[in-house]
Amino acid sequence: MAFEAKTLISQLLQELNFVSAEKETNHISAKIPLHTPMYSLTQVLKSSVPHPIMIAENLVWRYASFIPVPVRDLIWGYYSLPHRMTDLLPPYNRTAMVVSDTEIVTFDGAVLRAPRSPCQVVLVVYGTNKITMAHPQAIAPSQITFSTNSTIVTVKPDFRIDVNGQEMSTQRLAVREIIIEKTSREVNVTSPFITVRVFRERRVLSIKVLGWTFGHLTGLLGNYDGEAGNDWLMPSGIRASSLHELVSSWQEDQQCHTAPISLVKSVSVTIERAARCYGLLEVRSICSPVLNPEPFVKMCYGALYTCDAAYAYRTLCSSMGINHLFPVPC
Repeated sequence: MAFEAKTLISQLLQELNFVSAEKETNHISAKIPLHTPMYSLTQVLKSSVPHPIMIAENLVWRYASFIPVPVRDLIWGYYSLPHRMTDLLPPYNRTAMVVSDTEIVTFDGAVLRAPRSPCQVVLVVYGTNKITMAHPQAIAPSQITFSTNSTIVTVKPDFRIDVNGQEMSTQRLAVREIIIEKTSREVNVTSPFITVRVFRERRVLSIKVLGWTFGHLTGLLGNYDGEAGNDWLMPSGIRASSLHELVSSWQEDQQCHTAPISLVKSVSVTIERAARCYGLLEVRSICSPVLNPEPFVKMCYGALYTCDAAYAYRTLCSSMGINHLFPVPC
């Protein structure tokens, strides 16, 4: 036990990026243990005196590595095999999310952002189905429009719903292939291939697509082909040089002015924000073996409220049958 405790303490200190010195036969060597590859002396020097956020990330990474692989596999199997057998057969269903009206996780897991702007941005296009997002009022929730060749459903910032220009007055309405359901907290708009959920209190937008859409989607939320790296493609098929260029390329009106936008970098995040995001999404999350929380941690960095990102993560975990996550103060 003493040996194991000593080994554990040594590993923890190494993951904090402390430089260790070891005496050799005729010289002393300094070693910097890292869990990520380093390819230049500059990277090594930066890691020697790391940013506080890097220390937090290393600590969480070390925490995750303490869960034995067989245990993680058991957790994954318990929640995946009995409850989601159909989802394990290709093609797979996927969900993308927009948190706090701006922070985005694409279908393939890329983390993007969109500015609060009156310009309508195309999130998803599949056949005649199209979903757009706009911000008619700068500080109000976003306006979501789901349109097909015969039906237009608009969820307004004040949570009213227009269907083909008429305000919806019932809790459930079926219009051809579209089913709209509304409660005081949530709106569901379902088509044969896409389900849109708008959560009023948490300002979370969830878009779930069936596996049959694999590789056939376009829009800011990616093409769902299993590759997060190509979710920066513009409608022309060319990779955008900046996030601003990417978002503006998917606007309905190319003449509409796009507000400046850029990704939130870890080093610019306050220690308090980082600690809260990791505490809400990473530490003691039984869902992590099933759903990687890292994209949601990055969303949390820029979200209006950290609890919005945590709520989005828990919502997605809940759809997989994982409802008893560690209690969090949200």
